[in-house]
Amino acid sequence: MIDSEIRTYTYSNGEFQRVQIVRAENWNSLQFITPAITKEAFQVMCDVYRDQMIRVAPMIFGELVLFHIPDDMELPFSVPGISDNHTAARIRLMRKYDAPDSQLFLKLLEERGFLRIEKGKLPVRRIISYTNAGFLSDCCPEAALKVNASFFTFDVPDGDSPYDVFGTPVGLMVKDGKILNPPLYDREALIVDRHGNVSVRQINLRNISCSIKGTIYERPFRRRTPFAAGNDVVIIGNKVIAVRPGGNTVIPTSGFVIHTDRTDIRPGDRVEYKGLEDVIFAIQAGNSVMVNGRMTDRFISRFYNIYHLESVVFPPCLYPLDFEKSRAPRIMLGTDCSGKPVFVWAEGAGKTGYEPGKESCGASLKELGMIAKDIGLYNAVNLDGGGSAQILLNNRRELMVSGRDPVTGSDKERPVANGIMII
Repeated sequence: MIDSEIRTYTYSNGEFQRVQIVRAENWNSLQFITPAITKEAFQVMCDVYRDQMIRVAPMIFGELVLFHIPDDMELPFSVPGISDNHTAARIRLMRKYDAPDSQLFLKLLEERGFLRIEKGKLPVRRIISYTNAGFLSDCCPEAALKVNASFFTFDVPDGDSPYDVFGTPVGLMVKDGKILNPPLYDREALIVDRHGNVSVRQINLRNISCSIKGTIYERPFRRRTPFAAGNDVVIIGNKVIAVRPGGNTVIPTSGFVIHTDRTDIRPGDRVEYKGLEDVIFAIQAGNSVMVNGRMTDRFISRFYNIYHLESVVFPPCLYPLDFEKSRAPRIMLGTDCSGKPVFVWAEGAGKTGYEPGKESCGASLKELGMIAKDIGLYNAVNLDGGGSAQILLNNRRELMVSGRDPVTGSDKERPVANGIMII
């Protein structure tokens, strides 16, 4: 059984905030989903880069070459030592963009509707390959509930490593004791054990064990691994992407590197993680909102600060903003004292043309905590929000996403890399 209600919070300056609160029966019913990318979803994602990045700040962007490789398309070239087509194609274009086979590849993508080139003012070129990010509304239309979930690689600095493919979920995901995606960046996770106990705590790679043993290197502690004898194993999710001898590997923003003396590991090998077998559900995004009945009043999770240009980038790159004042659409997942799941969507204003008092203003993380307290949450974390924020009940939204069609003003859904659903 799923219960939903809409509440409106009115502020003294005339602004207001609409919030949807959805309560589910149990944690066992929650499942992770990955929406498939479509031609339309790819083009909408490209529109986001054009309209909300390049046109807003053309002086900080150069040429962006955005593409997706359909599953049935073969590459007209090979990149030794790389197991993933999107990674291989990105590396090839970064090295030999003007080569005849590279240009043939781009022409084939354009014919399939999976290539866009957008240009800013800087004399640089960035290659952005998208593996995931589809419409949540297209995925499992029979589901009773669908909510967007994790952060994913999206902002241009997220592609700092040649191994980073955009649309890759970032952070821990666990279902029924199986680690579907490893933890990164010491961010806070909402964790539910098999007894139904819910907690919020920081978790990292050192809290779990990996089937490949060695020295772990990850961001933000360093950008490259040191020179060393042996092999660097590049891991994203549960897959070996590349193996490089001698060290000096650029660490992926969406994964990590293990340095090992083993010589039997090959690109494409599967990676297994252990250590959370007692957990029936977990998701890591951050920041926390409520921990054991107390509102979080500052950033606890680790985020890259875009104003510290000397630091090592890691996704999402545009955090932290002001904890108390920076408003945005939000998604929150938590539990009340009964221990059952509660999803919250704080509706946000459209990206352009916001008029106070006529649509929701969006919530700061502090205001999200006040909402959590008002509705009786005991533990809660902030999930991916912004243009991704949405809840669908029986495949219908009761609030508006922040992306709007410039002509009609109707919802313009943003593709997402993953979500949570209840059938």
